Amino acid sequence: MLKFFTGEHEYKVEPRGRVSIPSEFRKVLDELSSTYVYIVPQMARIEAHTCFSLPGWQVFVRQIEGKVLPKTDKDALRAATIGKAKLVPIDDAGRIVLSEKLRNLIGVKKDVMFFGVGSTFELWEPDTWRAHHEPQAARGMEIAAKLDLSELHG
Repeated sequence: MLKFFTGEHEYKVEPRGRVSIPSEFRKVLDELSSTYVYIVPQMARIEAHTCFSLPGWQVFVRQIEGKVLPKTDKDALRAATIGKAKLVPIDDAGRIVLSEKLRNLIGVKKDVMFFGVGSTFELWEPDTWRAHHEPQAARGMEIAAKLDLSELHG
């Protein structure tokens, strides 16, 4: 079973905002029986939107509801995530429509970068994504070189 969104994929956005979801991501969504994605505008980063599968969204909302936080903090967290989420259907061809408002928030014009980050994926303007991720990837390679991978296969 495919459980994680991985990789980086740049796709063209049609003038009205329709864009194909990368096939690797569609496979994960199909395995999760997710015919919609929840898009949270600028949740983790001002430059990107975070996308959840339906089951992933349910887990996320339960986590928020289960957090022991002061009421004002929980209300703020709900407002920043649950309140801003957009439920977007996936059509039969594996495409979603990004509204003009969603595209404008992160500066998407002609292309969008899909970036898999495990249980979610992000949507970025491609040049902004490259500027942000090239330094992170270099640092990540330094960290990865220190990992012990000897026990991965038993």
